[in-house]
Amino acid sequence: MEEPLTKSDPAVPTGLTSAQVLSLLEPDQLVSAKRHHFGRRTPVPWQTVMFWILRAYWLAVLVVAVVAAIRTLKG
Repeated sequence: MEEPLTKSDPAVPTGLTSAQVLSLLEPDQLVSAKRHHFGRRTPVPWQTVMFWILRAYWLAVLVVAVVAAIRTLKG
């Protein structure tokens, strides 16, 4: 069961859940509400290191695959 929306937004009546509010929107308002995008999160340092390790691993696997394919084609 959903929690009712808080009174922090004066435009939202008290006691309505987010599903009830979405059901009250016009179709174009609903599409606009669903298309709302949040910005990218800034990764913490350990995540940045992990991404670079994964990139290096991917490049190493790619090189091994290309070398194996070339050796197979040469016979």
